[in-house]
Amino acid sequence: MSSKPVNNRILVIDDDAVVRDSIRHILNPPLLQHPDLADLSSLLFEQDDNTSLQQHEVYLIHEAENGLEGITKVHQSILNHTPYALVLLDMRMPGIDGLQTCEKIREIDPQAKICFLTAFSDHTPDVIIRRAGPDVGYLAKPFAPEEILQLVSKATHDWGQLDQLHRLIHLLQGSQSNGKYSSHDDQAI
Repeated sequence: MSSKPVNNRILVIDDDAVVRDSIRHILNPPLLQHPDLADLSSLLFEQDDNTSLQQHEVYLIHEAENGLEGITKVHQSILNHTPYALVLLDMRMPGIDGLQTCEKIREIDPQAKICFLTAFSDHTPDVIIRRAGPDVGYLAKPFAPEEILQLVSKATHDWGQLDQLHRLIHLLQGSQSNGKYSSHDDQAI
């Protein structure tokens, strides 16, 4: 089975443009956009290849100002076979709130990792877990850049692992139905 590239697609749903801009700049620092500047930075600060800015993962960041726009983008990503690995979601937004948005996203794409980024919540943790599932993340605003980087790195890695597992299961199921694999093949006679 060939290795599939990491899914680096992230959707940020927040009504605050400053939060969306901050996340975009944390995940894709401006120096990454200019390889020559990254090379000069490495020379200037005597960085070796292991600490170069070019080693930083580049993410495809998509943004939505509200829950309905976010749901539409998730739906479109599924139709285009380009799902998001992670949805960073504000809890308090005009229109439908983050928890309602999360529930709709789960109906469309149950594999997407979801993390609430919020300073306020109108729901208790028990309600959030019951309605959104036990596997949602929660990060309080204000957040440190390192927290966002770690969260995104882990979520994209976990999404990739789950995707590989699904592909392996599909492959094994196909092999069994074609008669290529039998559980008896593994048993010693």
